Amino acid sequence: MRPTRESIREHMEVVGADGGHVGTVDHLDGDRIKLTRTDRGAGGRHHWLPLSMVADIEGETLRLTVPLDRVAGYWQNEEGYTGPIESDDAESRGMGEALRGKDPG
Repeated sequence: MRPTRESIREHMEVVGADGGHVGTVDHLDGDRIKLTRTDRGAGGRHHWLPLSMVADIEGETLRLTVPLDRVAGYWQNEEGYTGPIESDDAESRGMGEALRGKDPG
């Protein structure tokens, strides 16, 4: 399905171009997708992605234009900073490792 703002809904799974799990849609926030902070690896923090990264929607899955291992470079924080968002907690570091294609264990 060609993605439109109206086709993006809360609780949709967000995956990279390679199918790797990135997160879950919390809601749309202007021209950005706000991801839930309760996803494994979110570190209890929200992350945002630009709508321009949406390639396709398949059922309840939103597919991005970049693979999982490149998504962290596009994450935005509340203030709009783009790039890897560091966190002090181990769970969030684990997601960072997963996004870079490394085993966080």
